[in-house]
Formats: sequence, C-alpha cells, structure tokens
Amino acid sequence: MGKDRLEELYFELPGIGRAQVPESFRDLFTQPVVVRASRRAGDVLELLDGGRTVVVNGGDFTDLKVLVWYVMRFRETLEPRPGRDQGPAERRERQDRIRDKVHRLMVPVLGEEIMGIEGAPSLEGMSEWANWDPQEDTTYLVPARRIMRILTDMKRRSEGMDIRALGGSIVIHPHVYVPFDQSIIDLLDANLEAGPSDEVLDVGTGTGVLALLAASKGAGRVVATDILDRAVLNARENAKRLGLDDRVEVRGPCDLFDCVRGKFDVIIFNPPWIRGGPRSEYEEALYDDGGMIITRFMDGVAGHLKDGGRIYLIYSDISESTGEGSITGLMELVDKKGLQVVGDRWRVRRSRVTGTRERVHLFEIARVGTSTGGQPQ
Repeated sequence: MGKDRLEELYFELPGIGRAQVPESFRDLFTQPVVVRASRRAGDVLELLDGGRTVVVNGGDFTDLKVLVWYVMRFRETLEPRPGRDQGPAERRERQDRIRDKVHRLMVPVLGEEIMGIEGAPSLEGMSEWANWDPQEDTTYLVPARRIMRILTDMKRRSEGMDIRALGGSIVIHPHVYVPFDQSIIDLLDANLEAGPSDEVLDVGTGTGVLALLAASKGAGRVVATDILDRAVLNARENAKRLGLDDRVEVRGPCDLFDCVRGKFDVIIFNPPWIRGGPRSEYEEALYDDGGMIITRFMDGVAGHLKDGGRIYLIYSDISESTGEGSITGLMELVDKKGLQVVGDRWRVRRSRVTGTRERVHLFEIARVGTSTGGQPQ
C-alpha cells in the first residue's frame, strides 16, 4: 500500500467493506490483513512484528480477548532489546514503536457494535469515551486494546470501582485516569499523616481518590485541582458520593497551582511518569513529554508549602531504567529547590503501559532542615 493510499480517508477491506481509520490512529495504518479472532496468536504477533495492520473480523469475543492479552503479554518481543550503548532517545523510540505495533491490532466498529465478533458486548455510550467523533453510519477501524479499555471504563462508570482504602466505591468519567493499582493507594494510606488542623492540597486529582483519602484520614480541609474539566466534575461527584464534599473542595480546570493561593501543610502529587508524548486525552495522565510537568511542579511547590509541611510525591523509575534519568532529574530538582527526601517507600510491579517492571516510589519531601520523623529507606 503506497503513501497516496494511506492518505485516503477510507479503506476497502474484504468482508468489511468501506471503513475509516480515526485520525488519531491513521498514521499507524499500513498493509492491512484481515484475520479471524481464532487465528493463532503467535501468527498475529508475527504479522504485527512485520509492520502489518491486523484487522480482526469473524470469530467470538473470547478469542478476541485472548489475542489482545497475548499481544500485550509479549509486546516486548516486537522490537529488538536495546543494547547497552543505546541512549535514552533510542530507548524511547523503541517503546514508541512497540506502542504503534500494538495499536495496529484493530477491530471494525459500526455504531455501537464491534462488527463480525460473536458475543461482543454492546458499545452503547462509546462516543463519550472515544477520542474521535464517531458517526453512526461509518465503520471505523479502531485498536482492539482501545476498545477493551473503553468497555472496562464504561463498566467502572456504571458499577463503580471499590477502593479498599476508602471503604467505598468511586465512579470514573471518560478520559480520566483510572487508579487501577490499589497497592499504590494503599502505600499512601499507610504513610500519609493528616490531622484535623492540616490543610491538604492534591494537585492533578483525577478521580479525586487521593484527596478523598486525605479527608478520610482526618484532614480538616482538602483542596484538589486538575487541568481537565472532566476530572474536576469526576472528583466532585466522588466527593459527594462518599459524603466528603464538606471537606474536599475541587477547583478547576486549572494547571498545577494556577487556582490556589496560600500555603498548605501537605501537598500530594501523582504526576505522569513516562517520558514521551501522549496519543490521547487519557494518556495525558501517563506521559510527561521531556519531564516538563514534574519540572513545573517542583518550580512551584515550595511556594505553596508551609514551614514544617510535607510533600507526598508518587513517582516511578520507569523512565530512569530507560536511561532518561527521571529519578536522577527529580533528585536534582529537589535539591535545587531547597528540599530534601525524608522518606522513601516503594512497590515493585509490572507497568500496565510498557509491560516492563518498575519501582513506584512514595517520596516524602520537606524543606532542608525540617524534621518530620520520617527517615529515607
């Protein structure tokens, strides 16, 4: 398929007919091959490895889920492992190529249905979750992984998601980051100190779960901010849902500290960890291109921290292990701003995004010379 063909808006595929690739995925679409969901998973992986777009049409939903699981499980095999002489840019480019190949496993979607797949659940209400503008009479070729995430997110919105540390459930709005790994929430729950006299700020609150955790642990006043209007509404709904809206004030949409004044006893931040550019609104909570978000946070946080106050920063080493120096850069910023790490707890897990192992840190940070009782470990 030549370049001119790739620039066309529609594509003709056997058994599917005329279909359109949403603009956000169009640059990934190349050399399509149509297979049934029952196709051997290893064959599908080989096709993706060879740069093909694999469109699944025919078979049942269980087989489709197995294909997606297999591709995600073995996605690191889609690109040669980096050599020791490769720098951060090459390692990031490798991860981008893997992400592109994974997204080339696609399914046809018409209206609110996955075409040609028996037993597939309805996509009713999908338009609210899509990062394109679906037209009812148009067949779209969409990454299967994206469709699976939409199905999961729609279920979480309708049924709620139980959060152990809160003793209740939250709802999740479209494109808002899902706090799927509760061990990270538990890590903050086990180490956060916030009493009735403490004022807490949660920056980039998302669903509001960390702000709600601070309130549930007894914080007298909690302010939460987010840059996304969807997240602001989501956090407000969850505060009301859990009966904490009298102590949790959600502001925004605004960037970082833009809608707060004054200083706080506790500041919480769970920023994007992965270096690179997001492909969708949802991925803005995952990717920090060039480390600009964490840099701007560190530039502003000291001006909003009371004397004797504490910063609880959740951060991963995933972009340290690729040679991009995210943890090293963070420690340099901490030192530059007259701060110090006074506590360091962590959890090791496999990244849901990259498939590689990462160490997720909960850094407790204070001004130099401040004694909080915590010790680095």
